[in-house]
Amino acid sequence: CMYCEYSEAGTVDHFCPIGTDPKQAFHWRNLLLACQPCQNAKNDNFSKELLNPARNGYEPWAHMDLEPTTGEYVLNSVAAKSSGPIFRWDRAKLPRYRWKSLQVFQAAIVAYATARMAGDNALAEDQVEVARLEPHPGVFDWILHWCAQGPPAAGADPLDARVRAAVANHPEIRAWL
Repeated sequence: CMYCEYSEAGTVDHFCPIGTDPKQAFHWRNLLLACQPCQNAKNDNFSKELLNPARNGYEPWAHMDLEPTTGEYVLNSVAAKSSGPIFRWDRAKLPRYRWKSLQVFQAAIVAYATARMAGDNALAEDQVEVARLEPHPGVFDWILHWCAQGPPAAGADPLDARVRAAVANHPEIRAWL
């Protein structure tokens, strides 16, 4: 799902509903994969203030922080505060799944760098596949953001130092997803 990143998107959603703006019906950036809960909630509560993950230049860290110890989002912008309750980013196990994805991505990055250093290209490519199969690709973007910008202002560095070194020494990691 483009809204909550739950891996069971089963429908194509019109970000801007057809009834609101029929001219947007077939614009590619208006068509998003969505899970049924997000689509239903958004259609009932659409506003132009909602975050559109398909918009050019969309960067979630401009609107929220990912709490690395829990996987929860801390909503900072008006748009995030409007979107969070609708898409229910804290529903069920989503924070726990984001936290798990953070662990899996970090392990894959470290294992990739270790395999490359050992000359085991097959094992390195297996780690790329692990990352590509992991739900919550947005968490991978958070890792890259933290590598580029440094740790979040509050709290300890969420990344293993080996992850930062691997991303710095293997820039191809940035293109995995």
